[in-house]
Amino acid sequence: MRDASGWTDGSTYIAINRDYLKARDFTFQDVIEVATLVLHERCHDCNDTTDHDHGHEFYQLFHDLSRDKLGKAVQAMWRRLPLSLQTESRKLGRAGLKDADNIAKSRQALEESLARLVKKEKELCVSKP
Repeated sequence: MRDASGWTDGSTYIAINRDYLKARDFTFQDVIEVATLVLHERCHDCNDTTDHDHGHEFYQLFHDLSRDKLGKAVQAMWRRLPLSLQTESRKLGRAGLKDADNIAKSRQALEESLARLVKKEKELCVSKP
């Protein structure tokens, strides 16, 4: 089981291979991959430490949870990442810092665009006879 990225007993725990985590730079993409791995393991309803199949029910649950939960999980993981890395005496790498900066800039640009749009809408409403 050491070659697996993650595994579960299907009811009480999900384990993630330490080597898998150590190999991550924790860019935004890495956070998505870890969250997807956890979701994959969450969808198992039995021990997956031996050979196992992924049937229709597995894929349906994975699809449903991906749509409903994955975005929120990634967002929460991204928010907690700096503290989590600090606990492990690791730092966010250059690529991760760049991703964080780009996300912050994108959010700021979106907020500024929305503020301009709201201002224009108010001006249009005020100027109507």
